[in-house]
Formats: sequence, C-alpha cells, structure tokens
Amino acid sequence: MPTGVVKWYDPEKGIGVIIASDGTHPEVRAERQAVSDSLALRSGERVRFDIWRDATGVWANNIHRVDGIPPGSPRG
Repeated sequence: MPTGVVKWYDPEKGIGVIIASDGTHPEVRAERQAVSDSLALRSGERVRFDIWRDATGVWANNIHRVDGIPPGSPRG
C-alpha cells in the first residue's frame, strides 16, 4: 500500500491531491468518500492508500491516516 503526504484538500468540495512517496505516481487525486473515517484531510498529513485508475486519471482509494492529524490542525 503506497504512502504519501496530502498536498492540499478542499473540505467544501471534498477533493484534494496526495503526493505519493514511492515516486511512481507523483500526484494522486483524493475524494472525501475514499477517506476511511470520512473526516477532511489536512495539508501535510501522512496517509496510506490504494491506487485506483480510471479514464480521468489516478485516484487514491481506501485512504488511512498514518500519523493522525498534524499538531495544531483542527479536525474537518
């Protein structure tokens, strides 16, 4: 299961981008429904996820937090 860091996430739209640490997928799209606990992701948060591809690109699926919420960040 790849790991990465949340580059950005828009909680109102429920979409964002994860930078994968394995280098094979530099940026992976993320959607709210793919997050395991359905809370908003935060920039800088470490996550692990499965890769899912469709005609529109590469997506993260089954997203789980690795280190939890970064210090000082409110839960979304």
